Amino acid sequence: MKTINFLSILLFLAVPNISHAQSSCPQSSKSIHLQAGDIQSACQAATTKCSSSDNQKSLTPIPLENPSPTSSLIWKKSGEVFDTFYDVPAYSNTPGGKFQCTELVHRFMNKVYGIPTKIGIGLGHAEVLSKNMTDRFKKQVIQSPYLQNKPARLAYIENKCSSSAPVVGSMISLQYTKWGHVGIVRDVKVIDENQIQITLFEQHGVASYQPGQKKPSTQIVLKKDSSGRWSGPNVIGWINVVANQ
Repeated sequence: MKTINFLSILLFLAVPNISHAQSSCPQSSKSIHLQAGDIQSACQAATTKCSSSDNQKSLTPIPLENPSPTSSLIWKKSGEVFDTFYDVPAYSNTPGGKFQCTELVHRFMNKVYGIPTKIGIGLGHAEVLSKNMTDRFKKQVIQSPYLQNKPARLAYIENKCSSSAPVVGSMISLQYTKWGHVGIVRDVKVIDENQIQITLFEQHGVASYQPGQKKPSTQIVLKKDSSGRWSGPNVIGWINVVANQ
């Protein structure tokens, strides 16, 4: 008679009685099969996109004080000013022209917050610009007159990873197209305790317009989940200016 491995018998008997669950962890591209009691720890290990050290609840965002809500603007000839926010002009642009969305954001962050950023220093396209700008200038202390010269810094918040929502003056990266889109939050409308609508100050946008044509402002609804984490469609992440603690 063959010797039966006692451990094998135990494992065989245990398998039908194990309660399994399929977990689609936040921001994870893989589904994991595991015992129900281990879902939380496995999700934490598998989550790769919630990697920013700024995805924490203790941060205090400092919003700009003067929101500027708008629903639509009139497109101008290429190179002409069609919008302003905090005295930073946004220019009409033809596809492939000089005044892309990233160009505006570099100018805004430089003028309003004093971040020495500009086109050509290798911070990438729109979809990664928020993250890369924070990585590049995370040690710089901001003392802007627009923030009453309170010491501040840049914090990168990833979509569906934090309870720190965008505020007026936040920079937000989106994945609408191959290269993405990026803009500055110019207004925040509270819908209810779990929803906000942000309006962007932006350049170029995700569509082409003709001079004299109305250009709708980009508006995005972000929602807070049961864990208190904010997320929005096509959103990758955002920069909040936070108190330098």
